[in-house]
Amino acid sequence: MRTYKVSEEYGVCGPASEVMIETTTLYSCSAIIMLNAQTDVLGLYHYPALCLKAAGVQQAIIGMINEIVPTEIVLWTANPTNHGCTKDPRPAKSILLDNAKVKTFLDLKKSSTCTLSVVSGKTFTGVKCVDKTLVFKAGSSFDVNVPSSETIQGGHNTTLRVKKGNIWFYFGSGDGAGDYGKKITIAIQNMSGIERD
Repeated sequence: MRTYKVSEEYGVCGPASEVMIETTTLYSCSAIIMLNAQTDVLGLYHYPALCLKAAGVQQAIIGMINEIVPTEIVLWTANPTNHGCTKDPRPAKSILLDNAKVKTFLDLKKSSTCTLSVVSGKTFTGVKCVDKTLVFKAGSSFDVNVPSSETIQGGHNTTLRVKKGNIWFYFGSGDGAGDYGKKITIAIQNMSGIERD
């Protein structure tokens, strides 16, 4: 099993038996975590704060929802009181309002049978699925002893969706519209923002 570390604007989804997903530090950003308990498909998008209006971001989130068809979504919001977020020039009040908008957006886009919950005020690192249940890791990384690593890079002003094996990689820029529906033929080796341990 691989651990994928996801930077801002990137997402990963795949079989829960094949992926564990972490994010880089969530200062003002949020993690949108999705699980389909029937198919055991797990996904995470590292939502860039205050970028919900960007078409690329919306397309990446909607694309992952369509791919995973989640039975459960967890919005792990930024902690406005943590050290990094207090250094953010944007006021914490704006981040909190943005979190509420993301929750509303997810509620509108998910199926009626999908549950949506919000976790806030904590530091998030990683997620995995065990027996069809999301297991969260706060504070420190999962310990995965896999020597190889792979970096996936994407261009800006676009939404990318690339498949390698059973794993889908997404990129949804906060400042670009993109074209989600188009088949992307970019090689994985030419993509940044997602590292595999």
